[in-house]
Amino acid sequence: RLDWNWSIFEQSGLGKIDFTSMESWFTPVEKLGIKALPVLTCAPEWAKTADGLFDRGAHAAYVRRVASRFKSRIHAYDLWNEPESIMTTDAQRDFWVEVMKGGHEAIKSVDPTISVVGPSVSVNSGGDSGWTDALLKPPRSIGQYLDAWDSHTYPAPRNRRPELSHQRVHSSVDGLAQSVPEIRKLVKGGQLWVTEYGFSTCDPNDPRTLESARNTPVLAPGDVDEEQQANYLVRHTLLQLAYGIDKVFLYQLGPDGEGGYIEEQ
Repeated sequence: RLDWNWSIFEQSGLGKIDFTSMESWFTPVEKLGIKALPVLTCAPEWAKTADGLFDRGAHAAYVRRVASRFKSRIHAYDLWNEPESIMTTDAQRDFWVEVMKGGHEAIKSVDPTISVVGPSVSVNSGGDSGWTDALLKPPRSIGQYLDAWDSHTYPAPRNRRPELSHQRVHSSVDGLAQSVPEIRKLVKGGQLWVTEYGFSTCDPNDPRTLESARNTPVLAPGDVDEEQQANYLVRHTLLQLAYGIDKVFLYQLGPDGEGGYIEEQ
């Protein structure tokens, strides 16, 4: 997974996309034979609107130009990351339907075989928040514009977060077990992907990571070694596949982070 933030690659609003930098992100991956999933997310300041959202047409234009540039090289695009972070009312559901529609039309106009994925929700599908219902249930559903619905499977199972046992928080595994059959029939392409999951080794009491670590699977502050992390990733991957997820992506795989940022760990 690669985050190709719109805010980074088209900063001026004049239709000038920094393809040189974009190529520098993608070419090393391409040379290794790894299939990448770019996430075309994060609105630049010039595209933001007074209601806290962004210009859908401008985003669709960005999507179309990127898809055209990498035609035959990239075979799937994710149209946003965590839309719930800028959606606070049910009325804004229609906005995301239109975002997915515009992105779908842009990509398919370039190459109808490219997969359109979205919207990468960070809440557990079928769980507590109602996001799946809000975005997928007819008559206004984003599923009609998607080859794959994708989500992030946080938090960890309850037995690894005993302090959450009193809350009505579905674990990622619980959420998958409940929701995969229901969601699949609401997505045009019938695919379910997971584009973020992990097991942090950050200390959740570190003020730099406290908020991010709030719902992150940790055994104890600073008490997760690399073997435990590796075992968790293997188990979690197998469980997601067992519950019917079609593709699972590692996000930000890399060396130990030293800045306290949760996803560097």
